[in-house]
Amino acid sequence: GAGISGLCTALSLVESNSRYDITVVADKFSPQTTSNVAAAIILPFILGPETPMELQKRWIVQTMDWVGELYKTEEADVMGISMLDVYFYFDHEVEDPAWKDWLLGYRRITTEEKERAISNDRIVLQNHNCHFVQRKLNDLSEVSSYDIVVNCSGIGANRLVPDPSVQPVRGQIMRVKAPWIKHGCIFGRDKGLNYIIPRPNCVILGGTSQLGNWNTNIDKEDSKRIFEGCCKIIPSLKHAEIITELVGLRPFRPSVRIEIERRRIGQKEMK
Repeated sequence: GAGISGLCTALSLVESNSRYDITVVADKFSPQTTSNVAAAIILPFILGPETPMELQKRWIVQTMDWVGELYKTEEADVMGISMLDVYFYFDHEVEDPAWKDWLLGYRRITTEEKERAISNDRIVLQNHNCHFVQRKLNDLSEVSSYDIVVNCSGIGANRLVPDPSVQPVRGQIMRVKAPWIKHGCIFGRDKGLNYIIPRPNCVILGGTSQLGNWNTNIDKEDSKRIFEGCCKIIPSLKHAEIITELVGLRPFRPSVRIEIERRRIGQKEMK
């Protein structure tokens, strides 16, 4: 897999001075991955109701620390890493989330603030002699020649492992030109979610979170709801030029699976 999980795994191995030669095998690379569609902020999201909270905390804290160090390097702009203020809004009263102490600078906004507020990793890896193979796999046995295989295939794990408990959570977004937007907004409603996330060259408007929906085509009803919902948060977005619309299938599982599995393929044990 060559999404954010696959490339970050490869980068972590490269940085650890691993004795292994590293190869990333995927049927799609940037910009055709789900990670390219995502708003891409570090936040516990659809990790599954059975994933222990202590594991979620450990993963988020470790990710924040690691990405924080990458942010300090000269390659941060190449990898697309930036720090951004993000505001969460709700149309109903909510408790502080369990993850409030895992992220940087979480706080409730003041009354005054309420009134005012209405593939790049691949380039770095190539420089470290990491190999890339564009190929669609139908079975893990097809990569049995490698000593260790790290499966970061995302929704592809549904058929590749196979693991039928891995289901899609369909996400649809639009990219617009709105250079006046300088901070992110996430607005939670009982009937859905809207978010506005600025990027260096565009602003992402979202989104959808549709469990079990395999449709990768643009849904015009979703487009209408996304744009109108975001314009209610920041009305000036009505003047934004729409650049493109994209759909990605996030992988969902009742419990996140991170574990070592051994398989015997012929005379060889695969790890």
